[in-house]
Amino acid sequence: MGSTLVLIFLGVFALAIVQAVVRRKRNPYSEVDYSALPEVLRTELERVLPGYQHRLSRITRDGDDARLQGDYLGKPVRIEGNFDKSGAMIEFEVDTEGSNRAGGGVAPEDLPEPAQREIDRVLGDAQPQFERSRITGGTSSGGESHFEVKGTAGEWKWEIAVSGDGRLIELEREKRRGRS
Repeated sequence: MGSTLVLIFLGVFALAIVQAVVRRKRNPYSEVDYSALPEVLRTELERVLPGYQHRLSRITRDGDDARLQGDYLGKPVRIEGNFDKSGAMIEFEVDTEGSNRAGGGVAPEDLPEPAQREIDRVLGDAQPQFERSRITGGTSSGGESHFEVKGTAGEWKWEIAVSGDGRLIELEREKRRGRS
């Protein structure tokens, strides 16, 4: 019975990989100039990462997925934007480093002030309606404290990771399912 389940799992996994490869071949990425990216992506990127230095941008032929690389505050940063068929953004991700940020629960009043200011800045207009669902904190492999806040605001789910001194580490904003 166990080996049958493993074979089924592997078959489903293989099918998913084949579908992803076929989909990408039909909708490949092309390198484009920053100005050719959707305005909604550029606007959000410039709001969240003021001073961002752009290096590379790629977008799919259908315009549903854009990936960028650049520098923010002297560190490499990767950005991804996903769009629905109308061109509205449905997901926005920023990753400034790939370190392990596992940690334990943190009370809202225990967030350092610089970290809370950065979270509020990143939330922007969504800050007043933001409902936290979870806060975790820990220490990176380099010894730096970090905090991750998850929650919702309107039609968006948010995950924001910041350092204790208020530097954005990672951001993921995604439209909630079943919302328009």
